[in-house]
Amino acid sequence: MAEREIKLFLPEQVKADTSSFRMGLMEEEVKEINEKFPLEENSVNIQLAYANETDEGLEVSFYIRSTMKNNINFEIIPLELIKDGQVVGSQVFNLSAIGNVPAYSAVPYTVEFDKKSLKTDDFSDLKVVFSQANALKALKTLDLDISNIPEQLQYKYKKQLEEYSKSLPRVRKDSIDLHVYTVSFDEDKNLDVVMLIRNGYDKEIKIEKFPITIYDKNNTVIYTGEYYSEEGIVISASTSKLITITFDEVFLLNNEGDLSEFRVEFK
Repeated sequence: MAEREIKLFLPEQVKADTSSFRMGLMEEEVKEINEKFPLEENSVNIQLAYANETDEGLEVSFYIRSTMKNNINFEIIPLELIKDGQVVGSQVFNLSAIGNVPAYSAVPYTVEFDKKSLKTDDFSDLKVVFSQANALKALKTLDLDISNIPEQLQYKYKKQLEEYSKSLPRVRKDSIDLHVYTVSFDEDKNLDVVMLIRNGYDKEIKIEKFPITIYDKNNTVIYTGEYYSEEGIVISASTSKLITITFDEVFLLNNEGDLSEFRVEFK
């Protein structure tokens, strides 16, 4: 069972265009769904609200419920209609318009299955599900919080870090990526690299080494080699971690480069 109650979520613009009466109905719908179909932690579920036959096919409204710890969002997803254990409809939809689905929320959405995609004209007792063949691809990307922003850091710098993190492309589920935030020489001509490591896995990961090459504004190589940490860098599940790496001056190919602009390759 989920630790927290799953609540209705609507984007601000959608909420502004929705009457209080309709909001109340949807909130009650979500409550009933939660009671009938409890969701486990770290799960995503799609639950049918209604299905109406149209001239073009079948209009299907559903709620996507999430107990993931972070926002999730969707892209191109195959959905299936199930009746009596059999697939009676299958179609691929672009669900990117749903936007972010926050943790412990239920977001409503409506799609229309084309007539040609349907294998029945009896639409009672239907279920809508993510295609099992593509279930693991349903969660395409994640928004990750930075787990270790120092508490004593001034607000404006915290804000800059958060804005930088939000400006990055969403990390793909079940992947790791690295992004360099700043590169600078310290007073001893060592090279300080502040970077963000993002963990899209739903488990803790440890990174012991990775290749890195740093170029200055003029595309001159400042450092190239492999970073190695004997104890490893540990990043909790579905979070980002801010780290600072210092490369000693003796290992630098150039300690006079212009770092007002820089480029980094991890290869």
